[in-house]
Formats: sequence, structure tokens, C-alpha cells
Amino acid sequence: MRQRDSVLELKPTHIAHLMNKPMTLNHLTMSVSISARCNYQLRQAIALGLHFIPGSRTLLRYAQKIVTHLSNIDNAFTQTRVFEKRIAEGPNASLVPQAFDSGFGYGSEFRELEIADHYREQLIQGNWDDQKTESGDLYDAVIPLLGRHIESMAIQKVLNFGVSYGHVDSKLAGQYPHVQFTGIDRSSLTKFYNEQFFNIRNLEFVAGDVFECIVNRTWSNSLFFHMRTLTCLPQEFVEDLYARCYRAGFECIIGAEQCGLSWQTGKPYSFSLSNQKSVVFRNYMFIHNYPGLLQAAGYRMIEARLLKTRHPDPNFRLLVFVAQRAI
Repeated sequence: MRQRDSVLELKPTHIAHLMNKPMTLNHLTMSVSISARCNYQLRQAIALGLHFIPGSRTLLRYAQKIVTHLSNIDNAFTQTRVFEKRIAEGPNASLVPQAFDSGFGYGSEFRELEIADHYREQLIQGNWDDQKTESGDLYDAVIPLLGRHIESMAIQKVLNFGVSYGHVDSKLAGQYPHVQFTGIDRSSLTKFYNEQFFNIRNLEFVAGDVFECIVNRTWSNSLFFHMRTLTCLPQEFVEDLYARCYRAGFECIIGAEQCGLSWQTGKPYSFSLSNQKSVVFRNYMFIHNYPGLLQAAGYRMIEARLLKTRHPDPNFRLLVFVAQRAI
């Protein structure tokens, strides 16, 4: 027997009844308040202005940039005050600066990955003048600098702490196939990301604690490199890091870190061989006394310069330096 379809059957009397009393849809009409009507009229006025006034869209783009710039200034001021307070409070023994929730450096694995991708996109775009970034000038400075000291000191291994996107490491690994290059970041996502683009026999990427990496491997005839990394970490961490590098046997430390007019002091930082405190550069960045910190750890600075780049802030510099094992 054929089963009847479950369809509502309407008798002619029902149809006539529905036709005599049509459904009302008034409840589907939105009520418009006075404030909503004003909002609509304002949007219409803006839209007409953008449509008919010559150059208005260009002006809007500039206005968006101005708003973004003002927001960045506000964030820099607020974050500077936070880190200034941290310096005043002194070291926190329970805090692990390499942890993502420590408040130092990137706040998550995804943010660290985002920055690595940002540096890669900068390289793909390639026009450093238009980008207004320090990256191009920095690469041009540190790649030959590292190469020169790899050759002069007969370096066999290079450890890059905070590699992010492995552009510098890949260039050098190709130039020096007899040298083993290792780039370390906190996040396994960054490690995986780099491995998708670089497949070089003498270049590896690792994820984890840099202190464990230093302790668990041998580092004789080795070079320790950090670039745009220690500026995000507190002074006590830098002191510990350099001391561990010395104990592990690193022959050389090369660094390139941001500095300039401090938002905490309103002055440029005066680097010294004596012991002095770090200050906040701006945002979540510190300016450390690298010459004094290196000397205290057993290294002597043999080369240093302030690098001015295409960065849009005229008070922005990078301290690029080389330190060699003193004893």
C-alpha cells in the first residue's frame, strides 16, 4: 500500500476563509527611533560627501592613518608606564620571562607566528623605502657582519635566539655550508612555519627554552646571535643569558637591538662599561646597558655602532655590536 505523503490538505472552504482574512505583516516592520534616524541621516550625508567631493576618499585614508597613529601613541604611553612600574618594583622571582603569559614579548604563540609572517611579507614586498621599516637596513648590516666574524673566528656553530622568520639564518647557511645554524623561538608554530620555507642541510629550527638549549648542547667555537629580541626581556634575564653563554663556551656574541630616545627618561640612553640599570624605551621594550652586561659576563665589546634606518620615528636607532670572550 502506498503511504500517503504528509502534506497538509486544504479544503476549498479553508482556502476561501484564508482569502477573506489575509495575514497581516505589520509586526515585521522595524520601528525607527529618533537617534537611529539621526544616525541614518549622518551616514547619508557622509556618503554623499565622499561621493561628490573631489579628493574626499584620499582624505579619509589619511584620516584613518592619523587615527591609527594616535592610537599607537596612546598604547606606547600606557605600556611605557606599565613597564616603568615593573622596573621600580624590581625582579619577580616567580616570573618566567620566556612564558607567553609573563607579559614580556609576544603574548601568545599566534602573535609570535603573526610577526614571523609579517617579516616574510616585508621581504616579499621588497620596497623598503615605501614600507618605512628598519628591517631592510638591519638585514644589510647584520648579514655581512655575522659573516665576517664567522670567518675571522673560525666559527662552527651559530645559535640565533628569537629567530622569528629565518631570513638571516638561511642566507648565512647558504654562504657557510660547513657551519651549523640553529634558530630558536618559544613557539612550535614558528618552528613549523620556518620549516615550510627553508630546507637547508645545515639549518635547523627548534622551539622551547633557550636556557635548556644552551645547557643541553656543546657550544665550543660558537657564536650567539640575538636581533630585536632582548629588548623585550627584563634586565635580570639578559644578565642570566649572557652568563650562561659564557659558561657554555660561546666565543662571540653579536646583537642588534632597538634603542633611542627613552619614553621613560626623555633622553637617549648612555651606554657604559659600568653597572647601570635598564630603562624603558617605549611600549614593552627596554634599553639595556649591553656593554656593561657583556663585560660583567666575561665578554668585551670589540665593535659597536648606532644604526639609523628607514623607521619613521627620527628618534629610533638600533645598537649593533660584537663582543668576544675576554678570557
